[in-house]
Amino acid sequence: MLASPSRPRLAELRADVAQCSSAAAAWRQLVDAGRLPAGWREDPCRRFVHERSGECRDPVYEPRGALPELVEHCALLAADVPGVAAAEAAARSLAACLRPWGAPPFTFALWWFLPPGRLSYATHDTRPGVHYALMFAVNALVDTLRAQHAPLPAHLLLGYAAQWSALWRDQAAAGAVVAPAARLPSAGTPFAALPDPFAPLAALEATGYATLEWIGATGDARGAVPLICPLDSAPGLPAPARARR
Repeated sequence: MLASPSRPRLAELRADVAQCSSAAAAWRQLVDAGRLPAGWREDPCRRFVHERSGECRDPVYEPRGALPELVEHCALLAADVPGVAAAEAAARSLAACLRPWGAPPFTFALWWFLPPGRLSYATHDTRPGVHYALMFAVNALVDTLRAQHAPLPAHLLLGYAAQWSALWRDQAAAGAVVAPAARLPSAGTPFAALPDPFAPLAALEATGYATLEWIGATGDARGAVPLICPLDSAPGLPAPARARR
């Protein structure tokens, strides 16, 4: 299961931006006050989904911007700068590990803010315009375990990547090879010669953030790695202020 981000100063950060009229103003104030790193003022390697309806299932085709859409989103990220930075670094490493499976190179982290209840269906949608390199690696490992009549992972991948990484390392140490007849990239390649894609995924999940099964593969979303920021569900919060378009 997924952890939760560490946000011990969230109430303080919310208070800091409570009077901001837009997300852009909140982001600027947080950077100027040193609550966000100066390099985050507008980083081309970070983009944010701006949902049109609030019920988006396909973030690749939603509008996106260089800054969060809501003031509340600014506070959430500022409350966990180390965790956000670690998640983005892990996303970059994940993309690199998926290159042997045909994934495009990393271009940016695409942050998507979701309440916990929406994450479950977001991870099971099949979308056009994306590359499922991570699932190719999953299939290669599962097929190898089945061929050996070995136990399969006890859990699905997302939320349990550390367990899958341990199985990958076991196969690498045993000299296992991706089945040569598999209709997969890297068919016939020893696991030991391939980077373990589940290790950076586990590092990402340890921060309390999440990703999905795909990387953007077309247009200006090519190389986008989705990062899910869970919304805080504390009771009694005012409705978040939307950014001015």
